[in-house]
Amino acid sequence: MESNSHIATTLKTIQDNIQAALKESKFSQNVRIVGASKFKTVEHILEAYNCGIKDFGENYVEEMVEKAAQVK
Repeated sequence: MESNSHIATTLKTIQDNIQAALKESKFSQNVRIVGASKFKTVEHILEAYNCGIKDFGENYVEEMVEKAAQVK
């Protein structure tokens, strides 16, 4: 995650917050971040993917199919 983008910066903050919360809890450290791709462009999705997000959620199948066709 070497980008200075808003997505990279936000993801780093989220990951830091998760790690801090896990240190204070007794929960498992198996946390998966799922990116919400609703209303996001393919470029944003690819940027998030390149920053480490590998799972995405979409509200409508049609939108997922359209975006998935563009993001191999």
